[in-house]
Amino acid sequence: MRGPAAPPSLPAAVARLLSVCARDEYSLAELVSTVEGDPGIASRLLRLANSAYYGLHRQVGDLERAALVLGRTTVQAVALGATLLELWRDRPLPARAEDLWVHAYLCGMGCRHLARRLPSSPWRSEAEALFLAGLLHDLGKLLFLAREPEPYLEALEQLADRPSLRTWERDHFGADHAEAGAEALEAWSLPAHVIEVVRHHHAGGLRAELRPDWEVLRAVDDLLIGEPRDEDEEAPPEGLMVDLATHLESARAEAQAFYQAIA
Repeated sequence: MRGPAAPPSLPAAVARLLSVCARDEYSLAELVSTVEGDPGIASRLLRLANSAYYGLHRQVGDLERAALVLGRTTVQAVALGATLLELWRDRPLPARAEDLWVHAYLCGMGCRHLARRLPSSPWRSEAEALFLAGLLHDLGKLLFLAREPEPYLEALEQLADRPSLRTWERDHFGADHAEAGAEALEAWSLPAHVIEVVRHHHAGGLRAELRPDWEVLRAVDDLLIGEPRDEDEEAPPEGLMVDLATHLESARAEAQAFYQAIA
């Protein structure tokens, strides 16, 4: 039995960036100066801002304009994606990497979108934190894929995202992907409520105050993978789910552009 691959250390520039973006109010100058400290992330942001998806008529040549074009949510996603790709610094990216990243980005975008639209919602102030929870909820899968790519790819193909996959993970690695991902987020000192939502995103069992965050993540993840809702899960109103499905479909090209920028 072997554990997952150790997560790469969170670069100081990325840690500062997450801290800046977590605040309700932040200055664009502070965000840009933080990103400038990591040339790899800076170049990926420029690549994404200049991608065909955004279709700008003029070349984006500086980080300030790139940050304005992309927004803080995508800037965070690029920084975290670039950090995680250090797991494959000296080897090619495995099959399914694009699928996992597109799903992760869509899940983050969907969580933020839904949290902002739920009526009388306690989630609205947590929209950016929920984006991170959605983006990183399957982080453990990437860590398993980095440790033992061939056996894990076979497990993903055969077991999809059913409970049997998590049983296989615990038997093979000693933890399932939710547990492994949460441990990595703890090592990165991400917010405690993000860590707990990731840890329990399949099993539930959260404290009452975190249950709303979990319900948002479950609603988005279930919609993306075509999973029927459990009876004990409180579904958002049908109209909001239709709106969410439309939003996710329109965001797919953005998610694919995001992956191409970080890969």
